[in-house]
Amino acid sequence: WSIRLHHATKAWTHLREQCRLDEERLSLDLALHQTDPAHPDAFEHKSLFMRSQHFLWKYLKKFRGQKATPPGPNTWQFSLWAFFGTYIGVFILTSINQRMKEIAFGDY
Repeated sequence: WSIRLHHATKAWTHLREQCRLDEERLSLDLALHQTDPAHPDAFEHKSLFMRSQHFLWKYLKKFRGQKATPPGPNTWQFSLWAFFGTYIGVFILTSINQRMKEIAFGDY
């Protein structure tokens, strides 16, 4: 448990450091972009529609996925165990619910 906590702490620290570096780079890029008169978009303001369209397009591109292959199908043994596990789980929850009704409200 302590080893997992140690690795998680290291990963969290690394992620925070990387986010801080990315924010610094972004703020520097934005500062250069806004003050460089040679850049064609330096002082051009885009309309709300254009900014919304750009944001939406960028957001929807995330759902495209990667070029990885999908996982293969499961075996029939896995499917059988999944079925029995689901059935038993629902049966247990239903039994507990029914017992709680009988205790709290008496028989119907």
